[in-house]
Amino acid sequence: LPPGGVGAGRERETAASGSRWELWGLFIDPRNASSPQNLARLENGTWMQTAVVEGPLLGHMVLDSRRNYLATAEDGRLIFSPDGRQWSRVASLGIGKTALHGGLLDASGVLWFRSGAGGVAAFDPRSRTWEAIPSGMGESYPNVLSIVETEDGDAWMGMTKGVSRLSEGKKPETWQEVQDTALERVTGIGEDGLHRLWVSSAESFNGAFYYDLDNDSWAREERDG
Repeated sequence: LPPGGVGAGRERETAASGSRWELWGLFIDPRNASSPQNLARLENGTWMQTAVVEGPLLGHMVLDSRRNYLATAEDGRLIFSPDGRQWSRVASLGIGKTALHGGLLDASGVLWFRSGAGGVAAFDPRSRTWEAIPSGMGESYPNVLSIVETEDGDAWMGMTKGVSRLSEGKKPETWQEVQDTALERVTGIGEDGLHRLWVSSAESFNGAFYYDLDNDSWAREERDG
């Protein structure tokens, strides 16, 4: 780690598989933009360096069902490690050349990534196949900014224009406007314990909307302050 440890570096990643969580940190020297990335894992309260990674900064890490590590970099490349120590770039995705961002492991073991081509890319490790899933209709698709899996197994995408739900065996369902408010640049998305799907934006609209998954209805939450 650089001098000063956590305080002098930037912590970037967390990874999870099932109910077991691992906390990872990516540390760089803020005084030197070209310094290598020191990848470390928190073990028994101590940061333990596992690897030095060259190239563009890593942005997100995820564990698959077989406990392999996959990370996406700021330039959209996907890198892989079987143990967190030896990392290599995934050269071919089988869905053409596209930038990948984020990372989500769903309950069935499928890995989801936001695609630079619009929509998402899904990888099934059982069949070792990739699938590109568009985020709309037409020749161009809105970019996916956030993605989450709800308790019922659906995947929800927050996009530059709209919110879309992907249910197995059904066509994508998309909302571009709720209560006369355009759902644009949806950067926050998540499910609470009351089975409500919440969406928010850091720059497009105030407050937050939630979708009641039990009653199939939208409502708005906005408070003063």
